[in-house]
Amino acid sequence: MAYFVAFLVFFLALSTSSLACDLNSDNCSDINSNFTLCETFVDGIDLTPSSQCCDSLNNLNFIAREESGGAQRICQCIENMANNGEHPRYIESRITDLYSYCQVNLSFPISEHMNCSSIS
Repeated sequence: MAYFVAFLVFFLALSTSSLACDLNSDNCSDINSNFTLCETFVDGIDLTPSSQCCDSLNNLNFIAREESGGAQRICQCIENMANNGEHPRYIESRITDLYSYCQVNLSFPISEHMNCSSIS
């Protein structure tokens, strides 16, 4: 009986940790799909952001305002994207230019290196 209980506890712990990993791996999918539309601009490839980029920033603004911890999650996801080694470094002036080109006040920071945990 003790072996059965130990097995059951082990199985439940393994199932719970697998579920947590699945949730965490998908934690940025919506953020990534939105911000990817702006990467060619902040990477310096495109001269202006696309209208799809500007629309995606509005989507991200909505998440930042409506989701508890949304701004922090967006910050962390964008930072992870920026540091994944799959594209050139973000150009800081381009990040600032997003505000004027898209005529949007972002409710979240965009950066390659910042302390996202300090965002409320």
